[in-house]
Amino acid sequence: MSNSNSGWPACAMLSWGTLGKQDAAGRRYQTRTAIALAAMVVGLLGSALLKVRPIMAVVPGLFAVYIGYEFRRYLNSVDELARRILLESVAWAYLVGGVLLMFTVGALMAYDVHVDAVWLFMGLAPVEGMRGTILYFVARRYQ
Repeated sequence: MSNSNSGWPACAMLSWGTLGKQDAAGRRYQTRTAIALAAMVVGLLGSALLKVRPIMAVVPGLFAVYIGYEFRRYLNSVDELARRILLESVAWAYLVGGVLLMFTVGALMAYDVHVDAVWLFMGLAPVEGMRGTILYFVARRYQ
């Protein structure tokens, strides 16, 4: 599946939020991100089973920092056009995601609905998915 207007693979944009893994940097980012996500799940499950709350508290943040570091390395390895497209998709995804989160939190507060913090944390996952979708549409503008 390729993006007919841009030449970048749509599958990589929609699933990983990258412009593909044609180069070593793209492959490295996707591989290390997959390993980090798997390790995060193992860390969360292990700390939950062992009931070690301090570890459970820091595991998601530590892996998010690592994935952010790898994304920065990926950004530094691509050309100027690709960097602009990637940064624009990040900006739009987090702006839209932040607005949707604020509307959700406002509605929950207005109706006195108590929500555990874990559900707000889980609300960040769709933002990452949205980033790939936005990347797909941003990349279509560039030929």
